[in-house]
Amino acid sequence: FALIYAHVARGVYFGVYLKNPHVWYSGLSLYVLSMGVGFLGYVLPWGVMSYWGLTVITNMMTVIPGGARALDWFQGGFVISDVTLKRVFILHFLLPFVILGLSLTHVLLLHMNGSSNPLGLDETEFSVPFHPYYSIKDLAGFALLLAALVGITFTFASLTADPLQWQPVNKMKTPSVIKPEWYFLYAYAI
Repeated sequence: FALIYAHVARGVYFGVYLKNPHVWYSGLSLYVLSMGVGFLGYVLPWGVMSYWGLTVITNMMTVIPGGARALDWFQGGFVISDVTLKRVFILHFLLPFVILGLSLTHVLLLHMNGSSNPLGLDETEFSVPFHPYYSIKDLAGFALLLAALVGITFTFASLTADPLQWQPVNKMKTPSVIKPEWYFLYAYAI
């Protein structure tokens, strides 16, 4: 999220939202969906539902017009139950694929409209053809990132895990590892 915030701050500083609004709005959609996946992840610790996480997430829906009806649908009725958990589970694992598609759309829109050229360089003198140079660079970067993630996953699977995750869970109590994250603090203030 720190990189997303830095990327958005760069866009605000250089006025990308004025020059390339389609690229800007697709990027903001990516940001909102990333937050949504993070919030939904709080609801699914260890395969059981955190009622605290669900309450924090879903009560924010009521501030938008029609949010109360959307909240009733999302929770599956008056009582939070297995139906709600299934909806959260499906959304949590479906949204990353939506984010992937929107990321491709974001890059496609960027290459269709061109960047905002914040340095003001002469585009004909300093431009490099997109294919094959940037295509190869992007594919090589993706391959290196994928290799690193696969290597960490298969050799040190619990490296990024919290040791408290191996403790038994009480459904009615918020687990001790569920803490407000710094990048969501403004949302908790709402």
